[in-house]
Parts: sequence; C-alpha cells; structure tokens
Amino acid sequence: MEKGSGRLVIEEPDTIEMITEAINKAEKQPGIVNMADPQFKIVHGKETYFLWISEKSETIMNAEDTHTIYSLNDYSIQQVNALLN
Repeated sequence: MEKGSGRLVIEEPDTIEMITEAINKAEKQPGIVNMADPQFKIVHGKETYFLWISEKSETIMNAEDTHTIYSLNDYSIQQVNALLN
C-alpha cells in the first residue's frame, strides 16, 4: 500500500478482493439521490466509485450512475474503515 498526497494505491490482492466484495455486496437504496461531494474516490479496474463515510454507515455510488446509491453492509464497513484508518 502506498500513501502520499491524499492518494492511496492498493496493490495487495487480498485488499483488492475485499474492496470488490464490499462493492458487490452493497445494497441498492431507494429514493432520489442528493449527495454532497464524496469523501473518497475509488478507481477499481475500469470503474470509478464515490464513497461517503459517516459514524454508522457508508454509501457508495458508481460515478457513471449518479442517480443510484448503495449502502455497504456492517462487515464491509468495518473492513473499509480499518483500511482507511
């Protein structure tokens, strides 16, 4: 993992797999999307995602579908928080 100037580059296969699983298991949320600027931008392969983190939830959005948000499950929240802290 490489940190510098606000950018985190992840190369470890286990960490990449964890992020992939978190994205794939995220649950689509109903309603109209009105979000602030994202706290994090994740580039995963050819896809770009935006990530918002609060005390009790994490929300992810595919940059190409800004009308739909997804919530990460509790296990994924713990893993992503551990990675970012």
